Amino acid sequence: MKWIKKGHIFKPNGEFDWMQSHTTPIAAILLTDRIRIFFSCRSKEDKNRNFISYASFVDLDINNPVKIIYQHDKQLLKLGNVGMFDEYGTMIAKPVIHDKVINFYYMGWQRLSGLTAPYQVTLGLAKSYDFGMSFEKISNGPVLGIDIYDPISIGNVSVIIENGIWKMWYTSFTRWCFNGKKPTPEYNIKYAESFDGISWKKTNVICVSENENGGVATPSVIKINNTYHMWFGFRQSYNKDGNVAGYKIGYASSMNGIDWKRNDEIAGISNSKSGWDSEMVCYPHIINVGKKLLMFYCGNGFGKSGFGYAESNLEEIFNY
Repeated sequence: MKWIKKGHIFKPNGEFDWMQSHTTPIAAILLTDRIRIFFSCRSKEDKNRNFISYASFVDLDINNPVKIIYQHDKQLLKLGNVGMFDEYGTMIAKPVIHDKVINFYYMGWQRLSGLTAPYQVTLGLAKSYDFGMSFEKISNGPVLGIDIYDPISIGNVSVIIENGIWKMWYTSFTRWCFNGKKPTPEYNIKYAESFDGISWKKTNVICVSENENGGVATPSVIKINNTYHMWFGFRQSYNKDGNVAGYKIGYASSMNGIDWKRNDEIAGISNSKSGWDSEMVCYPHIINVGKKLLMFYCGNGFGKSGFGYAESNLEEIFNY
């Protein structure tokens, strides 16, 4: 299969104090006349170089997705109160439209005060009844958190509803590494199910396992005919200079959504020779628009350079 890159779309340029940089990660929904791209941005850093993550969105022309037709100028979610799981950040994970309501799964960030792991992430849920212009959190706590199966953190997710069953593929942190200039986590991708999108039953099944000295994260799953297709990010923990290593985009397929066959060689997308995505392609999100699949993805610096998109014909997926 092959993805054809169509261009760079958006990069924050310090428009607001809460939107200084990055679009990390992103997620899309298809509306009647537009594509709405939710993204996560970073605030100004404080004196300790800490920042806070917020979510917002831009709307794209459905016939020309490199064209922005609306940019939202507000944060979508308020931060949690002191001590809550989302006190220091609300970062988009996955919007799911069900019965005309957007179920907005987001990652809540809590800083850790120890001298080892710097943060912990769990998954919250908010709902929008006006297609994303405003959101209401369903609770002050996460819907997917740490436990005996996932003792460290929960990362980005992908969710599909089939026959009344909500199916989730989620990023599970496996360990923290301290062999480079900064601590960095490693992760794999696991599977969970729900009947209402709120109460989740974890299976502890590892769908895509981590690389040696690295991890897989940020799954985006789409089902075509009887096959599940997943694109995700993968990386080593550190590069040769001891810095946190950048992502590439990998691929896996499954007939049941649980047992996956990984084949990164046919992911169909890689770094450009120059420009905004020459050093990294990361945080893929796939949607079906007519007879095409669109992949929205972030670029260099873990999304510091913003996001763009690529497209592929469905025939490419059927015949790969």
